Amino acid sequence: MTTPARSDVWSSPLHQGTRSRTGAQVDRQFLQDLLGVLGDCRFLWVPNLTDTTTSVDGSRYAATVTWSETLAAFDTPPARLGAGAMVDFNGTDEEGDTPDADRLSFGDGAADQAFSSVMVVKPGAPTASTQSLVAKSDSLSAQEWELDVQTGTGYLRVGLIDESASARIERLAGASVGTAWTMVGHTYDGSGSAAGLHVHQDGARSDVTTDGAGTYVAMENTASALHVA
Repeated sequence: MTTPARSDVWSSPLHQGTRSRTGAQVDRQFLQDLLGVLGDCRFLWVPNLTDTTTSVDGSRYAATVTWSETLAAFDTPPARLGAGAMVDFNGTDEEGDTPDADRLSFGDGAADQAFSSVMVVKPGAPTASTQSLVAKSDSLSAQEWELDVQTGTGYLRVGLIDESASARIERLAGASVGTAWTMVGHTYDGSGSAAGLHVHQDGARSDVTTDGAGTYVAMENTASALHVA
């Protein structure tokens, strides 16, 4: 989550008294500190209440996220949440898309790379349709990877797709992610095996079930966009 405009006070060893930092300065320092922890971060989106039809990814790549409609027109417009902000997606026609780029693909059809994701979410109650969180997948003919909340059970799931082989590997959590604010994500060791996939909830591994179909080799580097929803 990002921190909206606020004031922070700090003491400078070169000046008498205190100096005030603006909210924008505090936000920049927060992002710098976060990127220092994340390392080779390929995509970083934090809500910003001033964004309209587009947002800029906070990583060094500064990719553009284009929203399906202006954020203010979402069924529930973005709002403050604590020291930050939140965006509520309706699960149907509200999403953000980032154009395809090689850095967002983690396979070349022959071998995979290790990668991970992390986000803070508040899922809706389990429904009859899957709740997508983030995915690089455009259609049934251009799929790579996805993190979502499963139909009915509310289980967190990470899936990798080998498009050319019509195959996939998956890992599912052992319990519902719930409907409260939760930090979720996944890790993958690049091994090409479901055993190398793990899902995490509030910092703890929560995976139980491995699944898949076909003979998985590696993800393809397709032209699909990255979706946040």
